[in-house]
Amino acid sequence: MMDLPYATNGNRFLAFMLDVLPITLLAFLIYYFFFDFDVALEVYLENKGDVEMRKSFILERNKVRNLSLIIWVVYGSIMDGTKWQGTHGKKIMNLHVADEFGLKLSLADSFKRNFGKLISVIPLFIGVFWVFFDKKKRTLHDKFVNTLLLDSRVSLEVEDWDVGEE
Repeated sequence: MMDLPYATNGNRFLAFMLDVLPITLLAFLIYYFFFDFDVALEVYLENKGDVEMRKSFILERNKVRNLSLIIWVVYGSIMDGTKWQGTHGKKIMNLHVADEFGLKLSLADSFKRNFGKLISVIPLFIGVFWVFFDKKKRTLHDKFVNTLLLDSRVSLEVEDWDVGEE
């Protein structure tokens, strides 16, 4: 039996960056053009020493971050549960999300996995760093739903994969 073709940490990180950077840019542009983030930024840059201006800017910046996080989770939930089995970043990096047997996720499991990312990232990304200690290279949100991130370039028959106990 062979192990499943788990995604490398580097490819996993690059896929994340390919997804999150455009999403963050989109959230920034939405707030910049429609919710006066441009004003908050300008006032902050003109008054960097003013604690109240800094506080106001940080609150506005956090809105951009929070919108980015929400978009990222919803986008991942939808894309991971489709026939593509992953986001555009994952596709570019030749990765796909699968259940513990290497099969496509249900949409419900995709939503569980992606909303589990909130639990993985909020306490200092501890759940994300779990990937360094798990032999199947799973994050905490992968472990919650028994999912895997696999390398799509490796084509094996399901019967050949070792999905035994940890």
